[in-house]
Amino acid sequence: MNCNCNCGHILRVPYGNPFRIAICRNNVAPGNPDNVTFADIDNLRVEITRIMRNKHVQHEVMENGDLLIDMPVSAQSRTTYGILMTGIYQGHPWRWKASKVFSIVDENADSSMEGMESFDVETYYVWDSLDFDIENDTLEIISDGHADIVDGVLMLQSTDATELTIDGDTIVATIN
Repeated sequence: MNCNCNCGHILRVPYGNPFRIAICRNNVAPGNPDNVTFADIDNLRVEITRIMRNKHVQHEVMENGDLLIDMPVSAQSRTTYGILMTGIYQGHPWRWKASKVFSIVDENADSSMEGMESFDVETYYVWDSLDFDIENDTLEIISDGHADIVDGVLMLQSTDATELTIDGDTIVATIN
C-alpha cells in the first residue's frame, strides 16, 4: 500500500497492526552519482525516533537497494515518529535523519490510509513520487509505490506532488 506523504505531510497509520515503511535510496541521497544502495552501508543501524527515546528496528535492503523497515505492534505508541539511520560508508561515518515521518493514530478514521486497509501487513512508501514521461507513442509511469499492476489492472494513486482525477473516461494527472 502506498501513502501520500511527501514533503511536509506525515503518514498517519492506525494503531495495532504491524506495518513496513519503504524508503527509496534516491530520496535519502538524491545526488547519488555512483548509484550507492543501502546494501553498501556497513553496520547500517535503523531506529525509529520519538522524543526522549529511540528504538532499534528490524530492516532489510530490498533487491533494488531500497530499504524496508519493520514496525511491529510492540514498538507502537500513539505518537509521531522519525527515522534515524547510521552506518559506515567507505570507512567514514554516515548519518541520515527525518524527524516527522509517520504518526500512529487511535482510529482508522484518523488514518491517511482510510478505505485502503487490508488484512495483510501493509507497506507504506514514504516520499514516493508519481512521474510521467512520454516518448514517441509510449507513456512511462515512474513510481516506487504509487503505480502498480494488480491482476492485469493498472492501479494509480495520487501523491502530494501529483493529483489524479477522472474526467469522463480520461485520467488527468496534475503536477502540484
